[in-house]
Amino acid sequence: MLNPVKPNENVQRLPGEEFHDVGQNPKVGSSIRATQHTQICKSTIQKYPVYQLSNKPIAVELLKATLDVVQVGSYPDSIFVKLLTQDPVHREQIRMLCGLRDFMLQHSIGGPTEIDFNVKAIPDGKGQFVITFTPVAQLVGPESCTTNPDTGETSDQYDLPVSKIDYAKGGGHFMVMSILDREKALRQGSKAVANLYDFCRKKNAREVVNEYFHTTYGLNPF
Repeated sequence: MLNPVKPNENVQRLPGEEFHDVGQNPKVGSSIRATQHTQICKSTIQKYPVYQLSNKPIAVELLKATLDVVQVGSYPDSIFVKLLTQDPVHREQIRMLCGLRDFMLQHSIGGPTEIDFNVKAIPDGKGQFVITFTPVAQLVGPESCTTNPDTGETSDQYDLPVSKIDYAKGGGHFMVMSILDREKALRQGSKAVANLYDFCRKKNAREVVNEYFHTTYGLNPF
C-alpha cells in the first residue's frame, strides 16, 4: 500500500506497493468542517496536469528541493507554491511550509478565519515528490452558490462546475453533482481549473508569499 522508498529502474516494488498521494483539505472542503482531515489515494503527478505546470523553478540547497510558485488563473493571486524533492519529510522543507503557513496567517486580515490552505504531497513515480501549497480564501455558502468574501464574487459569475478548491478539485479532479455540471467541466477543460483558482484566490497571496521567501530565504520566486 505504501510508496516505494526509492523507486527507479533498479528497484522492484513489493507485491501490493503502489504510489499514493496525500493531502489535507481546507475547511471549506471538509465534511467535518470544524477541522481538516487527511486524504490518501493511489496516484502520481501524471494524474494532475495542473501540478505539472512550472513558472521559475529555483534549486534551493538548504531545502534540498526545487522551489516554484505557479500562477494558474488570470489573477496574480491565483497561485500555488510547489516543491520538487526526493525527501518530502526533510526538516527544512517542513520548517519552510510551517513558516509560510504561519506568515500568511499573520499577514491575512482576520487571521485563520479569513485564509485557508490546500496542501498535497504527490509522488512522480520516478523517485521524487511534488509538494503543493495553495492559499485560498475562506469561502462561504453552499456548493450551488459560493461567495469569496475577499472579492465579493460568487461562483455563478465564473460558471463553475465546482466551486471550491480542495484535495481533489485543486488538481482538476472534479466530483460534480449533475449531468449539466459534468458537461460543463468536459466542455471547459483546463479553463475550468483556471477559473476555479481565480474564484478561490486569496487576495494579496502573491505579495505575501513573495515577501516570505524574500525575507526568510533571500529569494524572489516570481
